[in-house]
Amino acid sequence: MNKRILIFAMVALLSLHLAQLPIFSYHHLLIGDFIPDEETAIAVGSAILLATHRDFVNEEDSFSAFYYKRKNAWVVHRVWPDNPNLVGTVVAVLIRKSDGKVLGFEFA
Repeated sequence: MNKRILIFAMVALLSLHLAQLPIFSYHHLLIGDFIPDEETAIAVGSAILLATHRDFVNEEDSFSAFYYKRKNAWVVHRVWPDNPNLVGTVVAVLIRKSDGKVLGFEFA
């Protein structure tokens, strides 16, 4: 009987202590940019394209990215080996800068 009372008292004290602690929130992680630069965008975008569109891209392909200000998103696309400045690609992915959400895929 004394053991049950002791356990109950410990649980009650612990719950009182936890009630005084601030609740942890992930909100502070969402402030700022989840994908801050071109290098990060290429790493994330190429992984997404390799995972979702294996018929169009492979590990040997090189990728490029540019920031699309109107959508607050990065466009990551496959670079053609013979002309790295050519934007016409087989496949591209649009990734929101603030949270990394994939907004869509583009085929050209």
